[in-house]
Amino acid sequence: MHNIQEKDWAEDDWSSHTGMDADSDYCTSQTFNDGRQAEKDVACEKPAQQPFTIDYTFIRRGEAEIVFTFNERTIPVRALFFTDPLLDLTESALQLRKGAHNSSVVFIENSGEHQLVFKREQEGELTFEMRWFAKGEDVDQNPPNGYTVVFEGSTTVDAYSLQVLQILNNIDREPGVEQYKTKWINADFPSEAYCRLKMEMDS
Repeated sequence: MHNIQEKDWAEDDWSSHTGMDADSDYCTSQTFNDGRQAEKDVACEKPAQQPFTIDYTFIRRGEAEIVFTFNERTIPVRALFFTDPLLDLTESALQLRKGAHNSSVVFIENSGEHQLVFKREQEGELTFEMRWFAKGEDVDQNPPNGYTVVFEGSTTVDAYSLQVLQILNNIDREPGVEQYKTKWINADFPSEAYCRLKMEMDS
């Protein structure tokens, strides 16, 4: 997974490299190797939007890293054992599938917490923000609203639900339901919510 940021020319003079006006879906001309120029407009495709993905990894007993990726931007967040992020992700997906307009998941670590906040824009479409709330010695870094948006994008209810279901499927296989509590200490594998999400996805 790569976090590619090519801003050296893209922001300064995008149209000069593509032949396309920044607000246009078409190139105004096309130049061939021998210098000839096409007389008619040539359609130019903008890069396709990359999907929203979530990877869930146990770092050590009682600590997990959840990596979120959207449009080649990646942000890893940590979660500690006194929360239940796997259940919270599952319940969040279920709420949105039932028509909720908003849903959020909290990931708490030693220096603060991340909150993944979803907002329904239209039927099946979601926007999301990852908000960081610093605490302790870092609390003065918070803006007036108390948090900093460190990651944002868009997805769909189905795509988000599928990501959560894949995480649950993977953990169900390895380490498995019985071994999950040895990894997470204070919480069992969310079997009941897992079954409900599978039923929702199959319906």
